[in-house]
Amino acid sequence: MASGIEEKQPAAAAASRSRFGDTKSTWRVAQRLLHTDRQAVHDDADCATLVATFSQYFVEISQIRANIASTLQSMTVRHFEVRRHVGSKLSTFLEVTLDEVRRLLSKMPSKSSPHDVLPCSLIKSCQDVFAPVIAKLANLSLRSGKFPTCYRCVHRYCRF
Repeated sequence: MASGIEEKQPAAAAASRSRFGDTKSTWRVAQRLLHTDRQAVHDDADCATLVATFSQYFVEISQIRANIASTLQSMTVRHFEVRRHVGSKLSTFLEVTLDEVRRLLSKMPSKSSPHDVLPCSLIKSCQDVFAPVIAKLANLSLRSGKFPTCYRCVHRYCRF
């Protein structure tokens, strides 16, 4: 009689080949194979032990925090000298020029991630189109002191 793993291997290989390049489908297949959709059931004793462990951990963190605060308050001698900034204030910026953007684009590596909206090779080959737009966005951001929220996201992907 074949085990469950042996039965699933051909199906998993076929499923992963058919969805190659589709990250969501790949993760779905992996989760189905690893049974991550099933939730573990713990008895009351396991739950009580987990609660006690977490509770003790946070009590220790609170004690450490209180000890540090008390030590810092009791210190009369500063170990670190307070140094004031002596240079000019960073309140003005030089405009980003088209030449600077073009130079940066030409130095940019041509390799891209599959998650990039536009491939680097396309941006590099169309510098005359993208450079003015990038320079304008950079200058608007520096002038207003704001960076658009929609560009603040980070995408992390697991590599196998």
